[in-house]
Amino acid sequence: MGRDRQKDEAGHEDKQDFHVEPLSVEVWPSVATVSRKPP
Repeated sequence: MGRDRQKDEAGHEDKQDFHVEPLSVEVWPSVATVSRKPP
């Protein structure tokens, strides 16, 4: 059971990564623009 739970957690982490990717891609341009622009 412990092993199953670890596998499930890893799967959830993978899914979270996929969920964060689109979000990051959408936020990245804004962050990149702000980072590139001098303060």
